[in-house]
Amino acid sequence: MNNTDIQKWIGKEEISTCVIAVERANLMQATLNRQPTLSNGDNLPPAWHWLYFHDPVQGNALGVEGHPQLGGFMPPISFVANDGNDGDNQCADPPRRMWAGGRFVFEQPLRIGDHATKRSTIKSISPREGRSGKLVFVVVEHELIVEHEVSANNQRCLLEEQTIVYREPLQSRGVPVSPELAPAPRRSDFSAQYQPDPMLLFRYSALTFNTHRIHYDVDFCREHEGYPNLVVHGPLTATLLLDLFCQHCPEKQISSFDYRGHSPLFNPRPFTIHGNKDGRAWASNHAGELAMSAHISF
Repeated sequence: MNNTDIQKWIGKEEISTCVIAVERANLMQATLNRQPTLSNGDNLPPAWHWLYFHDPVQGNALGVEGHPQLGGFMPPISFVANDGNDGDNQCADPPRRMWAGGRFVFEQPLRIGDHATKRSTIKSISPREGRSGKLVFVVVEHELIVEHEVSANNQRCLLEEQTIVYREPLQSRGVPVSPELAPAPRRSDFSAQYQPDPMLLFRYSALTFNTHRIHYDVDFCREHEGYPNLVVHGPLTATLLLDLFCQHCPEKQISSFDYRGHSPLFNPRPFTIHGNKDGRAWASNHAGELAMSAHISF
């Protein structure tokens, strides 16, 4: 991995536009087992912008793991393994990718039917080394701006900071290190339990145009990632945490949301999302261990 080369990606921008279509929002309603009752002009629920702004990447431009090949917008991260000789050989497998966490600042409502633009910028690239091996953290900033037909003043609706972590392939690490998972808090003011299944994960992958194989290819999960089963999307878990507060605190307006992934959730194990009225939120797995922590400000 050449740190100097990948640092050149800092500041790289990408712009996409779309209409916040009511049909896609109602498909998300159905995915969550709700009646498709949303209409144009309704506020889009928080984090549902992840259903939109997807580039039509062709299949032959995807990596073996299902993501667009690195070196386009995202930096060409690779890891190097020593072969015992004087030189280094680059690993054949691509790095493993995880959605580590992020932050939202909600500034204006994003409404169904809006014409919107998303400006994405690579803000930082940070190589590190941890217990599980070499890591590279990439922070991407997204701005969502709504175009107003009646005014020349476009308004920013959402500022998002997204942290993606890339890890060494399993072939360069051998047997994966099992992390020590922290227990989740036991008491919450409100909670909801979910039972993931391949149909839920497939629908959310389809709605977010996400072809990462960890969400639908169990053999890939086990052989390439060291996971026991299909992985629940981190963005889906974050969306459900926000949704919990929308249900239990409908009179409050969410101004910001910070979240961090601690450990994956797996099909078919049930998981629980929790919230406290002070804005603390978290997700726990079937064993009561912490999967995601978050804080919501009003």
